[in-house]
Formats: sequence, structure tokens, C-alpha cells
Amino acid sequence: MEKLKEKRKVTPERAMKLLAENGTHVNLEQARLIVDLMYKFAEIALRPYTKSKFL
Repeated sequence: MEKLKEKRKVTPERAMKLLAENGTHVNLEQARLIVDLMYKFAEIALRPYTKSKFL
């Protein structure tokens, strides 16, 4: 999973900024959790279409 984190383009800082622009204010740790969850959902959604296992 660490390998995938290196390829991430959405950083917690970017997530904080995007959320704040839409009225949701979170701290850095909360933003990290949100980004992790977002990527986990993406991995699960793409799993049927890929041969490699993300999790």
C-alpha cells in the first residue's frame, strides 16, 4: 500500500483547501483520513477491472 501512496496526486493539504472552499473545515489529520478513505474507495471500485490486488 505504501507504493500506492507515493503515486497519490491529492495531498491532505489540497483536500483541506478543496473542502474549505465548499464550507467544510477540517484539520490536517482529518484531511489525511479523508484522503486515505477516498483512495481506498477508488481501489475497491476499480478492483473488478484490474488483475492486481490493491489491498
